[in-house]
Amino acid sequence: MARRRLKHEWTPNAQSQWEDILRFYVKRNGSPTYSRRLRNQMKEMVRDICLNPEWGQRTVVPTVRWRLVGEFFIVYYTVESDRIIMLSVWDARRDPDSFPYLLEEKKPWQQQN
Repeated sequence: MARRRLKHEWTPNAQSQWEDILRFYVKRNGSPTYSRRLRNQMKEMVRDICLNPEWGQRTVVPTVRWRLVGEFFIVYYTVESDRIIMLSVWDARRDPDSFPYLLEEKKPWQQQN
């Protein structure tokens, strides 16, 4: 039995974050090559989770999962009955304390006493 492929959509916040990342690398590298590669990796990841939504790692929020795109970019998403919603795109090299909302538990070495 074939799986039903879910549709996907982006929140305005996630779309803006992703576009900012792509523009940053075009400007920094003086070429769109790396951004094109990232865009293709994102398309692959979205296609894969639309076919198998449980593919992503769980977060402490039961309805939110995440997947890595490229080497450094984390996409947080939620699964509804008929669609996948991309919630946020985060550069994993950024300060985790500046992430806008808690989706992962702090590791023991990150806890403050």
